[in-house]
Amino acid sequence: MVATRRRKGQAAPEYGNGDELFSVEVHHGGFFVGQGENRAYVDEKLDWFDHCEKDTWSPLWIDDFVAELESCRWFAGSGQ
Repeated sequence: MVATRRRKGQAAPEYGNGDELFSVEVHHGGFFVGQGENRAYVDEKLDWFDHCEKDTWSPLWIDDFVAELESCRWFAGSGQ
């Protein structure tokens, strides 16, 4: 199964014991404020990518997730 972005309001998948799938939580679109221990990421958006496969997982998938989030942001901002 291919990792897919969870739509707003869509229920999280239920993975069973021994299941080799998992979800990734992505915080994006915000900014950092403060310094040191008082640093925080604020005004963020939260998205989930479900059905990631343990055997094929790679940090390179993050590039695909970012590209999908950017294309959604572009489309939403285009007024269409």
